[in-house]
Amino acid sequence: MASATLSADDGSAIDVEFDSDGAATFSKATSQVAQKGDEGRLVLKVQDPGALSGSRAERP
Repeated sequence: MASATLSADDGSAIDVEFDSDGAATFSKATSQVAQKGDEGRLVLKVQDPGALSGSRAERP
């Protein structure tokens, strides 16, 4: 569904590339979160159980 590579030497950022199914899923999820307004959050989990990220998806 996706591949990820480090994009910063210090490991503080990654580049994620989705296939078409993954991109459609991510797009739908971000749209749903944006509709929730200030209460909406998109949480991304990486296979490492200690890696978890949450952010707001701003309305376009």
